[in-house]
Amino acid sequence: MSDYETRKAKCKEVMKHEDESYSDFCIRLIKTYSSKKEDFSKFDEEDFRWYLYDENIAVLNKNYAYVIISEDNIDDYADIFHASKNEDGTIDFLLRYYNGGCSFDEALTTAIDKMNKI
Repeated sequence: MSDYETRKAKCKEVMKHEDESYSDFCIRLIKTYSSKKEDFSKFDEEDFRWYLYDENIAVLNKNYAYVIISEDNIDDYADIFHASKNEDGTIDFLLRYYNGGCSFDEALTTAIDKMNKI
């Protein structure tokens, strides 16, 4: 059954080597970033895709992947009030709130107040 997911994480890009096949690239990703040990000899592209997905590795095309290197646990149903100031003076924000109990103004104010306390 499908449901909402909320993820806050850090990832890094991993490039396929020029002389590396797609299968070899996937095997390198698994051997480097996964603790599981499998026999990959019968894996096809779809098998690799799902296996890597389960390991938090997103292969966006056949030349590079993004590997999750750290992640914060966030309750999918909890409110989120996050803001951060950019070098140019603008503010990025991420808000999740129930609008039957909180207005946009209140949510943004909460996020900015939290940012200023840091």
